Amino acid sequence: MSPSFKCNLRASGPLDKSSESSSPADIAVANLLEQTARAIYDRRGPDEIHPGQWAALRFFARANRGVRNVGGLARYLGITGAPASRAVAALRRHGLVDVQKNDKDRRVATITLTREGRDLLAHDPIQRLSRAISELAPSEREILGRLLADLSERLAAYDGGTDITGRGRRDGNDVQGGP
Repeated sequence: MSPSFKCNLRASGPLDKSSESSSPADIAVANLLEQTARAIYDRRGPDEIHPGQWAALRFFARANRGVRNVGGLARYLGITGAPASRAVAALRRHGLVDVQKNDKDRRVATITLTREGRDLLAHDPIQRLSRAISELAPSEREILGRLLADLSERLAAYDGGTDITGRGRRDGNDVQGGP
């Protein structure tokens, strides 16, 4: 990013020791990225599907049966089991997923999308972002993809977590359930 980059967001100063080396321009870019991510979800409210729940729906739509459970969702999202369980419970209340207990081990449950869940994914708000990205020049899309992958890896390295690309996962498992 060139030094002449301007953003009308103002940084209020470092929030913790790890951000002391961040420049105001870097903080402004980070705020812009966060606001862009929030803009994906145009409908908000207590009865709406929240961003984490959308991520869970996407996961359950494409994950292999062996990882379509709370633990698989938690690993994929890089969260603990409790928030993953809450997301599944909320999706179940909305009628978007079914939870089928294993007859041999009642602690194990496979989660599948209901017809309503599949229908809702046809209107996934991430499509708005995808359309906006598709309007970029191919070279810009390539650069954006590389930059976002790099940012994800760096963030994962800071806290030892997993990155969204799957390349930084500590357990080596991807969405399909294998290394």
